[in-house]
Amino acid sequence: TGTNLTGASLDGNLQAGISATGGTVVNDTQITALFTVGLGASLGSQTIIVTTAAGASNGVGFKVNLPLPPTLTGASPNVGVQGTSLKVSLTGTNLLGSSAISAGPGITVSNLAIVSSTQVTATFTIGAGVATGSQNVTIVTPGGTSLPIGFTINQPLPALTNINPVAGVQGGSVNVTLTGTNLTGATAISAGSGITVSNLVAVNGTQVTASFVIGAG
Repeated sequence: TGTNLTGASLDGNLQAGISATGGTVVNDTQITALFTVGLGASLGSQTIIVTTAAGASNGVGFKVNLPLPPTLTGASPNVGVQGTSLKVSLTGTNLLGSSAISAGPGITVSNLAIVSSTQVTATFTIGAGVATGSQNVTIVTPGGTSLPIGFTINQPLPALTNINPVAGVQGGSVNVTLTGTNLTGATAISAGSGITVSNLVAVNGTQVTASFVIGAG
């Protein structure tokens, strides 16, 4: 607001990083506009002037503050598997200018893309040896670092490819070797009705052994 603003313009009068759209002279004492403050605008007080046919006005102060700190409210998906990569969408507030995401030890984050002030996407590459359970995910913007949200790491599902021997006799017992993938930490084997499994040993990630006791009937 001021005086003698008829015909006033902001064009060329704003400092670096600040732009104005929709400049409208309401009357001789008021002009309105939408200011867009870029992330590179200088912090602190900026001087705003307008010009008319009579010349340039005196300056008034407009303060540029740091952006608000980011917050994270969710991740989709919020679960990943050891030894895999997946695209994750993070939602929250004040995410413009996001420059880095931390997802915990052993998780590499790449392809960070800012969708909007409330959403970013990125690729999480989860190392095979990453600890299972909840990991902390945070994001960095010019406003600071967010508080963490949880992202859960699971072991990959086991897969069986072979059993040796492939047959047993009713009423007998047989020691078997199962081979496959992701067998580390195997805790149980189901072999069907009437077959009791004991002496389970997880030899390594690709082999387990056990005793099958086959019922007589």
